[in-house]
Amino acid sequence: MACFLVVIMNNNEDIKIGITVDEARMMLGIDRNLMLQLVKVKGFPAVRFKKK
Repeated sequence: MACFLVVIMNNNEDIKIGITVDEARMMLGIDRNLMLQLVKVKGFPAVRFKKK
């Protein structure tokens, strides 16, 4: 699963500098399957985090 969410701790405050796949799809007005296809496209600005 791809994830756009990155949180940085700064002076005991969480700063959100990314968005999740679901947040991105809602902003773009597309369904989840299409968003998941987009994040697999080479060059698409996404960061993948895999479960251990």
